[in-house]
Amino acid sequence: FARACELICGIFEPFACSQEEFELERRRVIAEYQEGDPNALGSLASSHIWAGTKLAGEVIGTREDIGRVTLSELAEFHAQTLSANNFFLCVTGNFSDGDIAVLKEQLERFPLRATMPDRDNRAPRPEAFGRRDGKLFVKGSKFCSAHLSFDFDREHAGWPELDILYAYLFQFHNSRIFQELSEETGYVYSYDDKLEQYANLGVVHLQFEGERVNLYAAVERALRIFAGLKEQAFPELDYLRQNILDEFQLEMDNVEDCNWLFGYDSRLLGRSYRSLEEKRAMYAQVTPESLRAAAREIFRRENFLLTLKGRFSPRQRRRFAELSELLDN
Repeated sequence: FARACELICGIFEPFACSQEEFELERRRVIAEYQEGDPNALGSLASSHIWAGTKLAGEVIGTREDIGRVTLSELAEFHAQTLSANNFFLCVTGNFSDGDIAVLKEQLERFPLRATMPDRDNRAPRPEAFGRRDGKLFVKGSKFCSAHLSFDFDREHAGWPELDILYAYLFQFHNSRIFQELSEETGYVYSYDDKLEQYANLGVVHLQFEGERVNLYAAVERALRIFAGLKEQAFPELDYLRQNILDEFQLEMDNVEDCNWLFGYDSRLLGRSYRSLEEKRAMYAQVTPESLRAAAREIFRRENFLLTLKGRFSPRQRRRFAELSELLDN
């Protein structure tokens, strides 16, 4: 543990990098950039979802960005980012008070100052956020794929309800989306889902590929599922609640997963539970009506954006655009 503390605190050492080392790392980053696909559907969708904000682009930036950065800019970034008010350490596992004293001693070797403005993990609100009106974006491509996204405001969607809705829709092989889009119809083989969250805003993502003849039906089926949540009886609520709690208990028993829970969920997202009992009490307050209320806040046409890749006629595009009306229930 002591050696690990010494290594991790080494990032606070004064910045030292030769021009040769800097150029080598630049070449490595360019190589990483070339492995990616800036025209990937998820990247295209994010450019529209977060249009006008820094979240619209890839974290790695563009090749031009990588080529322009200088050694002095990197040194300045190092000084600002590793600020006393811009990091925290979360320690989990079989540690002792003596171990924490060692970590504290290592940190005290460096005169850390608060040089970065305080941050609260709040995302910038795009101008069109919550005012999408079922917007459709299409990019031509040989293969067909669809990306569905829904904005939500954290003030109007409680996270226990959000977790249960997300599990019901996407997680495990008996999830609603997997059953209806894959097992029962064969429209898709698999899909990618993501719950993008910040302290104030969030986005639910669903992306899949499919044959041209099936893509419209797959998007329609998915939207009918989302719209139906607003009137769903949720007889599975007890099962869903217990399943999530079981997963949480397993994560608490895993040192790395536990660290993520308390470092990310608790610290950055502001989820206040500190134990299985506290989380169980919060989930016990979730009711079928509170799930329906959350669904009505999230799965609305105003929050919906559809991004497609493929070759579609004007008539096909109009049909895809009209699908957003399914969310007006």
